[in-house]
Amino acid sequence: MQFLLDLLWYFVIFSFFGWVASSFRSLLLEKKFSNNGFLTSPFCPMYGFSAVICYTALKPFENSKLILFIGSTLILSALMVVVGVLVEKTLKFKPWDFSSSKFSIGNYITFPYALFLGLLGMLLVGLIIPVLRTAVEAIPFWVSLILVLCFCGIIVIDYVFSMITTVRLLRRIAKLKNLPSLWIKAQQRLKFRNLKKTITDFLQRIF
Repeated sequence: MQFLLDLLWYFVIFSFFGWVASSFRSLLLEKKFSNNGFLTSPFCPMYGFSAVICYTALKPFENSKLILFIGSTLILSALMVVVGVLVEKTLKFKPWDFSSSKFSIGNYITFPYALFLGLLGMLLVGLIIPVLRTAVEAIPFWVSLILVLCFCGIIVIDYVFSMITTVRLLRRIAKLKNLPSLWIKAQQRLKFRNLKKTITDFLQRIF
């Protein structure tokens, strides 16, 4: 039970720090603060899931830096590609695009960035999480459980509402894209009605 509780805390903590890192990067590049996450709250669940998956898979090898580095590189790179493809196919936009970068792998990641992820994963599993585990397990069990469930509840609720908002927005965009064709059809119908009325008036005058 304690292990599962620890995993929930890792998910929440790294979701938050992932959001901080993403926002800080945006601040450096764009000279202004912006929420680059999918959610309204200060969490990026992808970072949390990635940390938990990487840690769970590589925990038996936490004393081998080489295995941690190679394993983290493969796992985190694969997650970036899979998430990128899924988001593009379901929500019709690219969450990140490396097509203009050198050494791009399928436009979803680059080789240097994959190596950076490997280094980050190695530090995560071998150094950062063991320190976090000590801090998390120092919190009384029931207090820890209630707190982490509250944070997870906020993330889940935010995700549901953000998904609903995104789907509605995509539907509106689709309607806007169809406006030109709908306008042409309306014009054609109007012209047909006008022609029909003209012919009817002409026949009425004759007969």
